[in-house]
Amino acid sequence: RTSSAVLWVVRCGGGTCALLGAIIVGPRQGRFVPGCHIMKQNAVFQVLGTLLLWFGWYGFNCGSTQGLGGPLSNAAAKIGVATTVSASTSGTTTILLNFMLDRRFDPATVCNGILAGLVSVTGACAIVLPHTAFIIGIVGAHVYYFASKFLVAMKIDDVVDASPVHFFCGIWGTLAVPIFCDPATFADSYLQLQITRRDMDCFTILKKEGSFLEPM
Repeated sequence: RTSSAVLWVVRCGGGTCALLGAIIVGPRQGRFVPGCHIMKQNAVFQVLGTLLLWFGWYGFNCGSTQGLGGPLSNAAAKIGVATTVSASTSGTTTILLNFMLDRRFDPATVCNGILAGLVSVTGACAIVLPHTAFIIGIVGAHVYYFASKFLVAMKIDDVVDASPVHFFCGIWGTLAVPIFCDPATFADSYLQLQITRRDMDCFTILKKEGSFLEPM
């Protein structure tokens, strides 16, 4: 089960460490020197890594229900839809921002935009509707893009933009939980999960007691 608490601890915690590390270590030599060219990461490996992370995110979000079949399958399916919508929307929005404001297309920026959408929706993926996941993805893209520009303006060299993706978008994702929570979806996901686990606990107790399943 995903929650804003997990999002805050995992994403914002990691993003905070990345931000502090970038500040303490300092920028790479020549990073903010005009006319100095620094080699970027391998775009092919970066896209491949992003796709692998995106695929693994379904295991983190949908798999957190601990029940892809039975009563929890509906909740897992909704979580998968919300995850896909937010990531796709954020990636597309980042492409538009990159083209309109920078007049170029940077694969690294787009990949981080996809990750920004995944981070933004993680806390709320079980309790939001698809159209609100769409909004979360759009806002997440803007949060990532302008946070990245802000760090550059402050001469903070976050090489892979880990803090804009995880720290800043993690904050937005935490705020999105109470803003976009749908009561019906919340009940379908969390209350059903509690009922299912309660039934499983009862089954385990009865099995240990031998009150059923024992031959007469």
